[in-house]
Amino acid sequence: MALVVNVGNAPKGATVGLPVVITQRGIKLPRGMDMSMLVRRGFQARTGQVLVVPGDPTKVLIGLGDAGSITVDTLRSAAAALVRAAWSDTVVAVDLVSVLPAAQAVAAAKAVTEGALMASYSYDT
Repeated sequence: MALVVNVGNAPKGATVGLPVVITQRGIKLPRGMDMSMLVRRGFQARTGQVLVVPGDPTKVLIGLGDAGSITVDTLRSAAAALVRAAWSDTVVAVDLVSVLPAAQAVAAAKAVTEGALMASYSYDT
C-alpha cells in the first residue's frame, strides 16, 4: 500500500481517507456524505473510528473526536485506523496533517507516518 498524504496529489482510483470531527454543532461531515447513512451504520466520529463507504472512489471516514481535543496522538491513531481499514487497497490518500495548526505540521506529518507504519507492521517468523 502507498499512502499519499495530500489528497490533491492522489492518483485516480485511490481510496480517499476523510477526517471527520465533532464540533459544537455536531458531526462535521465531508461534502457529499449523508448523515442518515452514517447514523444507520453507527458512525459517531469517535477517535479512531472508521467507516468504509464504497464508491468511486472508495472513501474511508476517519473519526477524530472533538475538534478542540485533536493532538498529534489523535492523528497517529487515525492514520493507523485508516491503514487497517484500507489494508487491501493499493493507494490511499489522506490529508490529516492540515487538521492541526500549521505550526504543528511537521509533528503532525511525523505522527501520521508513525501511525501508518505501526499499523502496517507484521511480524513474520
